[in-house]
Amino acid sequence: MHTEVCSHQAGSEVCLNTEADRLLSRSIVRAIYRLWKAGRYAAETGRDIWEFAVSIAELRRDGISDSDLRWLVCRGYLEHANEIAATCSERKYDRHASLRFCKRTAFIITDAGVAFARESLERFDGHNGAPDAGADAVVDSNHPTMPKMIHDGHCESNGKILPKWDRDRRELRCDGQIVKVFKLPSPLQEAILIAFEEEHWPPRIDDPLPVHPDLFPKRRLHDAIKSLNRNQKSQLIRFMGDGTGEGIRWELIASGD
Repeated sequence: MHTEVCSHQAGSEVCLNTEADRLLSRSIVRAIYRLWKAGRYAAETGRDIWEFAVSIAELRRDGISDSDLRWLVCRGYLEHANEIAATCSERKYDRHASLRFCKRTAFIITDAGVAFARESLERFDGHNGAPDAGADAVVDSNHPTMPKMIHDGHCESNGKILPKWDRDRRELRCDGQIVKVFKLPSPLQEAILIAFEEEHWPPRIDDPLPVHPDLFPKRRLHDAIKSLNRNQKSQLIRFMGDGTGEGIRWELIASGD
C-alpha cells in the first residue's frame, strides 16, 4: 500500500456543463484510457490504486500537455502526487503537490473522472463529426463506464499520415515520400527515429539517447535534433525540442515551407 506524507484534498463535486468538458482532445482521451486501465489493474489485483499510478512521462507520450493535466486535476477528474524514494514493497508519495509538475509526478483517475469520460464519450458517439474524438474512442460495451481506444493501420497524427522509419533500409518516409536516408551510421539520430517508431509517432517523446558521462544531455539532444532537420530530401517533417531540454516533438510541414 502507498504511504501518504501529507494529506491532499480531492476536488469537490463536478458538473459537466462547460464547453471544455464537451470537447475532449484525442490526447486527453488516450491519457484517460491509460489512467482508467491502470485503475482497473489495481482493482483486479486488490491493490491500492496509487500502486498503479501513471507517471507524467507516460502521459506525455500520449501527447497530453501540462495544461490539459492541470485542467483535469482542477476539475477533480484526476489526482496527482510526487513519487518519492520507494522501498522494494511499496511506492511512496508526497501528496502535497502543486500544479507545477515534475518528473516524479504521477496521476490516478477519480470516480468523477470515470463519470466524466463516460458521459463525454457517449456524447461523442451520439454526434457525428464531434471534434477530436469519434474515430479515436467509443464506449466499451463490456465496461460501459470507460472509453475504449481503437487503433488501426491508418492511424494519423495531427490530422496527417504518420511518418515511417524503416530501420533495415535506414529510410525515413512520410506519405510515400523519402524524407531522409542515412548512408552512414548515425547512432543518435537513428535512436530518436527508432523511439518514435516504437511509440507509433506520438507528438512528443522523452529524450531516448543513452547517457554518456562526458556529454551534456540537453546539448547532445539539441544537436541531434538539428541534424535530423538537415539534409532532408523532402522537407515534410520538422523536429523540435519540447522547451525543457528533456524531450523531442515533431510536426508535419508543407513541402518547401
